[in-house]
Amino acid sequence: ESLPANIILPCCRDLTSRIPAKIAKCYEQRSRRGCRTHAFVITDHKKHMWCIKPSKWLNDMKEKKHVKCPPDISVLS
Repeated sequence: ESLPANIILPCCRDLTSRIPAKIAKCYEQRSRRGCRTHAFVITDHKKHMWCIKPSKWLNDMKEKKHVKCPPDISVLS
């Protein structure tokens, strides 16, 4: 069984600086072909998706290992 040739990844374009109180999952959306927005995609405990602007608070949380936000699986641009 072969893998699909194209994987369609979501692209956050409408960003907020509001961060949910309880972060369930997080990944970093990096600029790629078809999506030039740098953002953090966060899912809260109610499974709502948030597109967050990069911020000092979030970077501090990542550095202190309170939140892990690995990069998305961006295709080579």
